[in-house]
Amino acid sequence: MKPMPAGSAPEPRGLLVEFLARCYRPASGKFVLIAAALLFILLVGLMSRTSLAPRPLPGLTFLGYTNKPFTVVAALVLVTNGSGVPMKILPLTRNANVIETNGEYFHVPGYTSPWPEGMPRFVQPGQTTVLDIHLNSDFREPWWTEVATRPQLRPSRLRDYAASIRQPTLRRWAQRLCPPVETTWTKLGPFTNLPPGWVRLRDGSARRF
Repeated sequence: MKPMPAGSAPEPRGLLVEFLARCYRPASGKFVLIAAALLFILLVGLMSRTSLAPRPLPGLTFLGYTNKPFTVVAALVLVTNGSGVPMKILPLTRNANVIETNGEYFHVPGYTSPWPEGMPRFVQPGQTTVLDIHLNSDFREPWWTEVATRPQLRPSRLRDYAASIRQPTLRRWAQRLCPPVETTWTKLGPFTNLPPGWVRLRDGSARRF
């Protein structure tokens, strides 16, 4: 057997995921199916001892209101990357926050997406950035926003192996060991306070004086 160079020994988790990617082939025979079942049991035991790392989510803080071009008033939102990996802020809106009326699309009442200028934006671990939320409304309803982020992880052959497994159950367990890179949405709000100099009218709307 050819000796393996020092420092190049694969991790046990990587061997499990790589084996999962190869074990479920029609030509492999019953032996591989039995081995897959035994490996599945081993994975259950491994998962019971391994705590999954939480998804890296940003910290969102409402800083206040300000004046910006092309909008009535803008809210400033501080985004903090408290995770250990770089984070990308994406100019995306979930379908659940969009409604269709007579062939036209609008945001659901109260929702306002971050201003897309300068997107996507990268935030390094421990760093912060400020997003503009353009509020073209009369503040009849509380406003809120969602920020879409995705961790910037290094390319992983093991993650690719896990995603390539065709058998659904084995793929699901493999991806618990090597989770795919996913986009997450973090909500901030709702807020009811008015900008400085604004007054609430009797009809429920607000206006700057």
